[in-house]
Amino acid sequence: MKKNHAVIFNIFILGLIVLLAAAPASLEARKKKANGLVFDDTNRNGVFDKGEPGIPGVVVSNQYDVVQTDKDGRFLLPVNKETIIFVTKPAGYDVPVNENNFPQFYYIHQPAGSPKGLKYEGIAPTGKLPRTLYFPLIKGKIDDTFSVIVMGDPQTRTAREVEYFRDDVVAGLLGSGARFYMALGDIMYDHLDLNDKMDRLVGQIGIPVYHVQGNHDMNYRVPDHVHESETFKRIHGPDYYSFNYGKVHFVILNSIKYRGWNTEENKPGGYTGYIGERQLTWLKNDLSFVPEDHLVVLSMHIPVISEMYPESEANGILNRAEFFKVLENRRHLLALAGHMHFVEYIEFTPGYGWKGEAVFPSLTAGAGCGTWWHGPLDPRGIPFGLGTDGSPNGHFLFTFKGNRYRYRFHPAAPVPNDQLRVNSPTGILSPQDLKEGKININVNVFAGTPHTIVTYSLDGGAGIPMERRIMIDPFFNKLVAENKDKYRDWMEPTPCAHIWVAPLPGSLSPGMHRLKITVTDHQGDVFTAYRLFEVSGL
Repeated sequence: MKKNHAVIFNIFILGLIVLLAAAPASLEARKKKANGLVFDDTNRNGVFDKGEPGIPGVVVSNQYDVVQTDKDGRFLLPVNKETIIFVTKPAGYDVPVNENNFPQFYYIHQPAGSPKGLKYEGIAPTGKLPRTLYFPLIKGKIDDTFSVIVMGDPQTRTAREVEYFRDDVVAGLLGSGARFYMALGDIMYDHLDLNDKMDRLVGQIGIPVYHVQGNHDMNYRVPDHVHESETFKRIHGPDYYSFNYGKVHFVILNSIKYRGWNTEENKPGGYTGYIGERQLTWLKNDLSFVPEDHLVVLSMHIPVISEMYPESEANGILNRAEFFKVLENRRHLLALAGHMHFVEYIEFTPGYGWKGEAVFPSLTAGAGCGTWWHGPLDPRGIPFGLGTDGSPNGHFLFTFKGNRYRYRFHPAAPVPNDQLRVNSPTGILSPQDLKEGKININVNVFAGTPHTIVTYSLDGGAGIPMERRIMIDPFFNKLVAENKDKYRDWMEPTPCAHIWVAPLPGSLSPGMHRLKITVTDHQGDVFTAYRLFEVSGL
């Protein structure tokens, strides 16, 4: 009998221990929920004041789960030890911006802060989760038509290069009338302490600024990809999120997976193009709240794929099949990317793994820095900015109307023809070279696509079609060859996807000749350029 009492007592004690052990976890699980309110900040002071109404139906996320606010503007989302809660800005509302015009639409919950030992400052310990997270929105208008500045890699490595970017690029963006500016990653060139200087600079554009994370924006001093974005998040917030203008849903993605610091060689361990499972789950959840007739613009640093480097794991998304699967039922899509320092337009097909019915174009938008701020100096004292495909550094201006869009390339520095360059013929030509077919007409259409039509006419004659050819841009090739001391060894010309060629007739008479190039792009816009050259013999 005493033995039975002992057994029962032991069972009771064991059960009590299990219950007590489980209780903290259960209580903690209940605590790990973020309560929030999205409200109409009617007095625009950024603080929730009595009488300011909550906004129903606003999408809010923790970068995995996605919910909508209830009729009172409230939401509930799980959080863990490292969570960013953010609001997806609805059309018809604006979010507050900081002193540098960066949108403030998120809250970082990271009680312990970033890991120790980072070269650049990460996230400071955030402390206890507030009882309520407040997210102000400012009522505005729903724009059916609006424009956006899109730019590839500014990639500044020194304070002087930030100044190049200021004088060459940013000064030309003032007064654009665009709704926001977006840089597609590699804002920095590893030196993350220059972010403050860059942020003050782009804030002068006077419109909201969105920065995509690039591989050179990562904090390399981490063991793997989990904390690659610590410095970026401290400065710019979440590394992937979404927002709306009109009938366009903009998605910012982190398309980089860092391999971590190589301790044996004491250097960065490299990276691949990749969109992780958690991010893909978030994207699927996020798109479930986007109407089918809205355009989805997916902005990332590493492109989905490049035809110039189709097998490179650092220049394309390795798991693009999974990425495409999330998107295949969408009707209106556009992908934007940087990273490559050249301009490239692709329409995804089954050959790339795209199984959706929608036309899905991708534009790799060149680089704001051109050839990493290298090259001979122009009369302003700024490196002569060309991408590795021979296209000038600059930006794209997108104009959206409903779920449709148009865009145009804008070189940073003034050039005689801002959409194309006639590389050849030039100067005085030899009749013998002409007769032997050694001289071609060569034209670089900076934002040309496979649908672009290019013709030439000589001396007022009929237009003759030219052939698109993937090749090295001869102008840039010559520039690098003649200025090797102005470039690093690895800064070499790359194949260009937007060059058109045609042979010059071998029977041209001696004397002056007039060449006219006519370009009709895939949007129906027409551009012309002229070139005078001579044939010797007179």
